[in-house]
Amino acid sequence: MPKNSELTQELEQEFAKGNFKPSQLKRSKSTGDLDDKNKRLKEEPSPSPEVFYEAPEENPAELKAKISQLEDQVLELRLEKIKDFGEYLEKKKTLEGELEQTVDYGEKEITRLETKLRHLNKKKLSLEQQIFSAQSEAKKWELKAINAGSKEPVKPQSSDNHLL
Repeated sequence: MPKNSELTQELEQEFAKGNFKPSQLKRSKSTGDLDDKNKRLKEEPSPSPEVFYEAPEENPAELKAKISQLEDQVLELRLEKIKDFGEYLEKKKTLEGELEQTVDYGEKEITRLETKLRHLNKKKLSLEQQIFSAQSEAKKWELKAINAGSKEPVKPQSSDNHLL
């Protein structure tokens, strides 16, 4: 078992490193408690100095002021994050609305183009039928001319002129 002076020296070194607070040392009643606490403190990661501030424990008013200041900072950060989230939601709703409008416009455009394509296909089919009828009628006239022995082709009747 280490001597009292060795324990004191070890505790002073740990205190200088920031592993102990004065209040922890005052509460310890035996060297066994100190050894246990020392082991636990060595295993635990030490808090970052940027996040935690050590205030003198002898001045409760200063501690209360520091706690109040930290609580205010927390509230300010929460408020800032709530505002950021509100802006995010607003932007998200705007983008969703724009997306919905774009999809609606795209669907209407597709429907319009499909209708136009059907109409053009019907018109094309009708014109192909008219061409086929006109060609068929021309072939009939050629056959009649050949059968009649005429060297001149017979001209179609005036009712068929609109097809040519």
